[in-house]
Amino acid sequence: MVQGPKSPQRDWIQLEWELGGLFSGAPVAEEEMFAGRFSEVRRMLEAVIDRAKHVVLFGERGVGKTSIANVFGNDTTCGFKP
Repeated sequence: MVQGPKSPQRDWIQLEWELGGLFSGAPVAEEEMFAGRFSEVRRMLEAVIDRAKHVVLFGERGVGKTSIANVFGNDTTCGFKP
């Protein structure tokens, strides 16, 4: 059976499905899975150390707010258990 050329719409649907499996959008908790935001984590640590400052994370959905908080919390708890 000879197949005709694929439609561009079908190619995009296939690509979207494949990428959806790679990027679930779930927050990252392990530092090994976290990349590119270490300067923000450092700034958060500096703000927490300075008792006169606070940290507020805000932004659009899916930009990594929870992932930054998870990595920051894992790195800075120093054995603290709630």
